[in-house]
Amino acid sequence: MVVLVGLAVAVGLLYVLERDGESPVGELEPTPRLTAPASPQTASPPVASPTPSEPSPTASPAPSPTATPGDGSGPQAPRLPDEKEAEVVVGQGPDPVEATGRGAGRTPVIQHDAGLAIVHLGHAGEDTFRAELIDRRGVRVELDGAGVNGSALAITEGRYDGSRALVLDEGRYRVALTADGTWGMRWLQPRYEGAPGLPTTVSAPSDAATRPFTVAGSRVEIAWRVDGGQVTARVINVAGLVAAEVTASDGETTVVDGLGAGLYLLDVRADDRWHAEVR
Repeated sequence: MVVLVGLAVAVGLLYVLERDGESPVGELEPTPRLTAPASPQTASPPVASPTPSEPSPTASPAPSPTATPGDGSGPQAPRLPDEKEAEVVVGQGPDPVEATGRGAGRTPVIQHDAGLAIVHLGHAGEDTFRAELIDRRGVRVELDGAGVNGSALAITEGRYDGSRALVLDEGRYRVALTADGTWGMRWLQPRYEGAPGLPTTVSAPSDAATRPFTVAGSRVEIAWRVDGGQVTARVINVAGLVAAEVTASDGETTVVDGLGAGLYLLDVRADDRWHAEVR
């Protein structure tokens, strides 16, 4: 009887507690979930921005040579091995005219004062190279003497490096060229005022206008050494007068009479190397 009464009391008490909203055992807090501790974040070192670098130089293709008036900075004139520049006095004259090109072409118009012109020509090719003087209308100018090169300034096969001395009237001229390679031209109007006396020696591998020399009397002898064939040479007074023309072979000595005192040079046309002693 006592047990039943106690059980009834307990049930009643449980009912009262549930009615009032209270749990007999209290709220269980959720079991915390174990998680691995986060790895510490290590700050990455700042990455340096690439330093802008200078652009690598890119070689621009060189333009094809074209004929242009020169200012003294273009192709240099061929030099004779024995040229004594320090002994040659040159006064003030017109500026040089220079031109370069490739293949067939013409130089710019050249304004020439009456008198002496020295024309230097060069060619870097394998086929025929021909240079002719033309006037402002395009008509070929016939040069003095038949010579090795006839009326042309130069005519050869392959490479060429030579010069010519011309005596021309005042006018406007051009040089017409036939070539398969690059070429260069330099036109000078020197005003020679002094030069070494005789004897003197001059030489070149082919066509050449020599440096001037001083003649004191009226006669000169020229002793020639020629590697092959003949040479044709004009004796020119630098004031603009062709005094004589001679043809010689190896070992010959040519005599030129009737010269007046003054400055002279040789305009030599040759296919091979030559050497001359003027006395």
